[in-house]
Amino acid sequence: MATESSSKAILSLACKRKEELVVRIEGSGRIYRSSFLCMPEQLEGHFCIDNLPQGAALKYLTANKSILSARFDMHDIRYSFKATYAGMVKYNKFDALKLKIPDKIKAIQRREHFRVEPKISNPIKITLQDGEESTATDVSTGGASFWCKHAYPLGTVINVRIDLPGENEALKLDFEVIASDKIKESYATRKRTVGLFKIRGKFPNPSQKEIQLIQHFGHARQREVIRITT
Repeated sequence: MATESSSKAILSLACKRKEELVVRIEGSGRIYRSSFLCMPEQLEGHFCIDNLPQGAALKYLTANKSILSARFDMHDIRYSFKATYAGMVKYNKFDALKLKIPDKIKAIQRREHFRVEPKISNPIKITLQDGEESTATDVSTGGASFWCKHAYPLGTVINVRIDLPGENEALKLDFEVIASDKIKESYATRKRTVGLFKIRGKFPNPSQKEIQLIQHFGHARQREVIRITT
């Protein structure tokens, strides 16, 4: 069932994570891919997304008139909203679209397993079978996501070591790749530190003990988030 959530909080997090989104220009049928960029304090009531390809913004958008329908996935939830285009701005010297924060955002839980995002200061450490080290962007009993310096073919099964905060015993799990999404080259900082590829996958055969350890972490993290936000 769809629910209405805090628009500003959701979009702020999407901007911090530089999530990708699909936008449709209402009345034109034109659909494009973009990315969340920022929510500057000086642009109160607005947020910014990456410019549309092939000059589409200049061709088909009119400030304070054109409406964009958008959808994106975050934390295993599909979000959708409609926002008014408010003009072009500069972000890191590149053109970006300024949109008005919508009053409502619809959210639909997408997966059977609810994933939680670890605390930045206390991350989930992931070690890949080739020795590369990363940190999870989210995790559940069903799978996880993390940044990587190279892609994996879909369906590849790799061995990963997962160190959960507060647990002495590391998890050694099979990880089946379901997506290797390459981010834009312009995000140079992320390229240097964690790689260009966001790897998403599932745990095909976790043991009951491993499931319980992940559940314990997830429940503790959810309680922590609730304390912070209430």
